[in-house]
Amino acid sequence: MTTDEVFDSHEVTGYLVVNASGAKLRRELTLEDARAWMEELIREESLQPVARPPRPRRMGP
Repeated sequence: MTTDEVFDSHEVTGYLVVNASGAKLRRELTLEDARAWMEELIREESLQPVARPPRPRRMGP
């Protein structure tokens, strides 16, 4: 893994998908696979319903 902007493309053995804090999420063999996985993850997360806290119950008459 490198953060260098310049590297020899013949030395690339895979691609990492990392989050904003730098934690490794997944390793892929091609850049296209890494992008596809990331796009699918974003799509899945956007489809999940937002968890809402339960509404308070009224007490009394």
